[in-house]
Amino acid sequence: MILSLFSSIFSAATISEKKKIFSEVRRNSIVQSLCLFLFLLGGLIEVSAQQTKTQTKPGKVASAKSTSAKSSKTDSLTFIKSPIYTSLQEALKNPKKVYKLKLANLDSLPSSIGSFPNLKVLDLTGSHLKTLPSQIGNLKQLQVLKADSNQLSSLPESITQLKQLQFLSLTHNKLTSLPEKIDSLPNLKSLQIRGNAELNRLLSKDELAMTKTFQSLQEALAHPDQVYKLALSKVTQLPESIGSLKNLQSLSVDNGALTTLPDQITQLTKLQDLSLVNNSIKELPASIGKLPNLQSLNLSLNPLEKLPTELGNLSKLESLTALQNRISSLPSELGNLSSLKSLNLTGNQLTSLPESIGKLGNLQQLNLMGNKLEKLPSSLGDISKLEKLNLFGNKLTSLPESISKLEKLQSMNLSQNALQTLPSLDGLKGLESLSLNENPLIELPSSIGELTNLKELNLAGGKLSSLPESIGKLKNLSALDLSANQLSSLPSSIGGLEKLESLDVWSNKITSLPEQINGLSSLHDLKLPTQYLSRTELDKLRMSLMKTKVVSLPGL
Repeated sequence: MILSLFSSIFSAATISEKKKIFSEVRRNSIVQSLCLFLFLLGGLIEVSAQQTKTQTKPGKVASAKSTSAKSSKTDSLTFIKSPIYTSLQEALKNPKKVYKLKLANLDSLPSSIGSFPNLKVLDLTGSHLKTLPSQIGNLKQLQVLKADSNQLSSLPESITQLKQLQFLSLTHNKLTSLPEKIDSLPNLKSLQIRGNAELNRLLSKDELAMTKTFQSLQEALAHPDQVYKLALSKVTQLPESIGSLKNLQSLSVDNGALTTLPDQITQLTKLQDLSLVNNSIKELPASIGKLPNLQSLNLSLNPLEKLPTELGNLSKLESLTALQNRISSLPSELGNLSSLKSLNLTGNQLTSLPESIGKLGNLQQLNLMGNKLEKLPSSLGDISKLEKLNLFGNKLTSLPESISKLEKLQSMNLSQNALQTLPSLDGLKGLESLSLNENPLIELPSSIGELTNLKELNLAGGKLSSLPESIGKLKNLSALDLSANQLSSLPSSIGGLEKLESLDVWSNKITSLPEQINGLSSLHDLKLPTQYLSRTELDKLRMSLMKTKVVSLPGL
């Protein structure tokens, strides 16, 4: 996909096409920063390709003449059509008209670099610069600054004055620190800093994704300062020397026979991502809690029976995944994971949850599918940012009243449990999908009608003999599955479901239908057993369906 986008940028025939492609690219955070610079460069390549008939002065690339309109109509067109200056001396002759400047083989950058009020792209790649002058902060319109492969050991504080800066690339220098306020630049979308061995700073997710992955431990240990990502497989033991990889930020040791981790793992203080999927780990060492920057931990497919209490020390952990283990209980310290956004413990042997789970104030996704949970703590309702809750395939017989406090919940799956009744759900205003199939439900609360954003409701395989009239308030409902219950009729209010597209009441003994069913103007998929309907009811149904989008129905 990334290569396709790059190709589109360079092959686009017109400026408007380039701008259209760029607007699409902006929606993708991973490729956005790369495409930003290449989009600008795409305009330069077009200019360069058209200059063959134009004689230019040394150090200056002439811009192409537009046949449709003057380039001065807008600032953006002027910028895209403007020339690349490769001589500072030439650029200083008319500094207000310089938008792009590419300088090479420099031992130092003079203070006159701050003389370009409209400069948007400055490329200093591959020189011998040890410092940048403070005047660089005068470039108020600068959007792209590349200073890769130099000898920079620090940056001037004035760089934090570049309020329009979007792309800053400083890879392969000798930086040991960055100005404290550099993260406050309001428009900065990409900061590239890999290859600065002494820089005590984490790579962004986007930059880490673009970094080389070492797949040989021997090669990694031969170049320890260059290793940011290491992916190993079929490993039985990690050596103590793993601690020498001071810049390691992503470590994957999957599909092996690993049984434990060496204590030297604590020396990987920059580690952000740790994956130990499909090994033979029965117990995690307490030292796992000494990884101060760990953000993602995947322990799936191991014979783990418990999680260490020290796990609660991982204050930056955002994602914890431990699928298909043997975990039967969780430590109360789990509630200390204040940054946790995703918790997936699918396929374990949990019978209960600690009350401290309610302290996970930033948790957005909670997946506990396929455990043995019999009840939920009332503190569950305190997870105020929870958006997705999956409790499929447990042994729940009831839900806490507090579940109605989850105002941001969008999806809740309670399928294949033992629920007979439900508490009030009136607080779940943001809920869009609710699955309750394969529960012995005997009734629905009238508060079901308060779920005004609900789009999908699955009640298949229950013991419902009637539905509350309030179900007709679900104005945004598009799919309703009532199959395999004990219904003999539907409430007249069902005609209020104007957006309902799919209705399944198969395997019920429906003997009558309300006239209001003709109000289902969006209905096109209806599964309804007709063998229990009288001839009169069948005639009424035929007439009603004429006002829907249902084309055919077995038995009619």
